[in-house]
Formats: sequence, structure tokens, C-alpha cells
Amino acid sequence: MLTVQEEQLDYRRAERLLDAARAALAAGDPTAAHASARAALSLWRGPALGGLQDLPAFQWEAARLDEIRLGVEQLIAEADLALGRSEEAVARLRRLATGHPLWEQPQALLMRALYRTGRQADALALYQRTRRRLVEELGIEPGAELAGVHRAILRQDPLLGRV
Repeated sequence: MLTVQEEQLDYRRAERLLDAARAALAAGDPTAAHASARAALSLWRGPALGGLQDLPAFQWEAARLDEIRLGVEQLIAEADLALGRSEEAVARLRRLATGHPLWEQPQALLMRALYRTGRQADALALYQRTRRRLVEELGIEPGAELAGVHRAILRQDPLLGRV
């Protein structure tokens, strides 16, 4: 039997750092959020559970750990946007959005980042692709956040702002 303390487990440290990053972003401190999220991301060294993720006993846990990593990646991009680093956010969000085309939040963030970098047409095209995929594959319309970003881009809402 292997006995370890909670703080010795990378995924537990990553969860705490992600919580700290979320709290910092909510408190209006994107610099601290970015630093905490980067520290959490540095704990990953490849796919969760290495070669064990395909074994039935580990599939659920591997998926849960991958979701933590995706949350960290998304938070880094959100902090980048808040810090005015839209180009960096675009690159990170493009990977997230491509890997998870039915997850609306990364799509909405990518649309916002594209808009901020002067690529309004790309942002609108992304919305159309995402909407089409949601309708065709799931039979649903985009949720409030994604549809709201779409409407804001069409109105050229100053709240989307070009930082």
C-alpha cells in the first residue's frame, strides 16, 4: 500500500491552484489568476494517467483529470483576454475549441478573442459553424452565452472591447 499526503498529489495541487485562479479572476486580478493557472498547468506532463486511461477502471478518473486540465487552459485564456493579450488567447482557445467543438464556452471565448484582434468575420463564421454543429448533432440551439457573444459582435458592442 502506498500512503501519500493530499498535498503530494499533483492533481490536488492543480485543483487548489485552479480554485485560486478562478477566485483571483472573479476578484478582478487577472495577473494573479494567470500566474496560478500557469502553475497548475505546469503540473501536467502528458495525458492523465499515462497509458492507463484506456483501462475501464481508470477511464472515468482520466476524463475527470482531463477536464481539470481543460479548465486550467480555459482560465489562462480568460486571464489573457482580461490582460489584453488577445492573440495569445486566440492560439490557446483555438486548440480548446477545435478539440471540443460542442463545448460552448471555449467557442464563445474564442469568438470574443477573434473580435478583439480585429477578426470579426472569423468570429461570426465560428459562430455559424458551432451553431450548425449543435443543431445537426444535438438538435439544440446555442445557449445564452454563445448567442449573446454573437449578438454583441453583430452590434459591435463596446463591452466586447478591443483592449
